[in-house]
Formats: sequence, C-alpha cells, structure tokens
Amino acid sequence: MNNNWKESTFRGHTREWDFAVDNLPKGRILYVIGCSWWANQNVARLLEKQYGEYFIINKSIDGLSNTNMINILKNDVKFLSSMPVKFLVNFTEVGRNKKEFTLVNPKDFTTSIDFLQAVLKVQYDEVKELVKNYESYITTSFVPNAFNSNKRLIDFCEPTKPKQGPLGYSYSVGTYEFFNDNSKIFKFDKFYEQKVLENSRQYLFKHKHINTTLHPKSVEPYSRFLEFICV
Repeated sequence: MNNNWKESTFRGHTREWDFAVDNLPKGRILYVIGCSWWANQNVARLLEKQYGEYFIINKSIDGLSNTNMINILKNDVKFLSSMPVKFLVNFTEVGRNKKEFTLVNPKDFTTSIDFLQAVLKVQYDEVKELVKNYESYITTSFVPNAFNSNKRLIDFCEPTKPKQGPLGYSYSVGTYEFFNDNSKIFKFDKFYEQKVLENSRQYLFKHKHINTTLHPKSVEPYSRFLEFICV
C-alpha cells in the first residue's frame, strides 16, 4: 500500500487548502489600525501567514474616522503599555467625524486641501505623542501624507497614469456638501472643490490594484508595503 498519499496533489479548489499557518512562537505584538482598506480578508490572511511571530491585533473598521481611530488608540495604548508592541497607524480621509472640522480655524484657509491637511497634521501630532515610546509607522492609506515622509499603501497599488491636478483629503461627496452648506464658515470655492473631489477619486481609479469600490483588490500591495516597512 502506498503510504505517500499525504504528499499527493489534489485537484480542485485550493484557496483554503493551500493556506497553511505555521506554528511559530509569539515574541511581540503587531497592532494595526485603519479604515476599510485594512479591514479585509487579504490583510488577515497575509498577517497570519507571513507574520506568525507576531500576535496580531487589527483594530481596523469599515468607515472608521481618524477621530475614532485616535480614541481607540488612546484606550489600547494604556492596556498595552507594558508589552512589546509595534504600531502601524493608517490614517484615512479627513471629515468622517464632524469634530475634525473644529481642530483648526477654517477661516484661516481658502481651500479644503489646506484646511484638511492642517487638520490631519494635528491628528498626526496627537498619535505621534501617543506612541512615542514604541516602535511605530504612521502614514495614510490613500490620502496625501504631508506630515512625514512615510510611504502609503496606495503607493504600492501601481498607478497606470501619472498624477494630475490637485488631490484632496476627502473622497466623500458629503464632506464637500457640508462645506457648501456652511459657506459662511468654510469660504471655499465650490467649483474648485468639485474639481478636487473628482480628481481625487479618479486618481484612485488609475491604479492597477484598485477596484470599482476604491479599495485594493488583491493581497499584493499589502505584501509589498509590509515588506517595505520591514515588519
């Protein structure tokens, strides 16, 4: 009787069959937080398979705002204070929480780009202070990163056309409608802001690994990004 049947190659669907998680001792914690760009099965499978030496904590949530991202971090950093942790923080678009519109004075700005960039800088400074005693990598998932030189996940999604025109910090129609409805406070040019929104969304579409929902559609960008930041 052939006793090598365990080494046989079976035909058929092998998506989960070929996904093998090795038994590795856990030496430290990898804490990941972001929006829906980091809350999917591609991320879960990659982290568990390729980074098994880490105890993975992924607090990413669909639609998560930067405000709540920071609040979650505040709670969790206290709990993890005595543990060996590496933090991977991926800011999302600005404006998912209305509190973000009060972090800087909008009357000091003439475009949403400058205004939201200033808001994100305030949020970055807060997170940088929160994790100052830990190894960390702080960036954005897809909006511009003007607060440090760290690469973003979108930088590994392979653009199919060169970037053109202004890129905004919000990709949601509702944010720009809010600005227009409160034009006495947000003195932004409506037509210019429409151009910013459209150009920003088209910028995402012009990437090989971005699908019609404006999200990464494969595991490749995550793998390349994590390898680049030396997780």
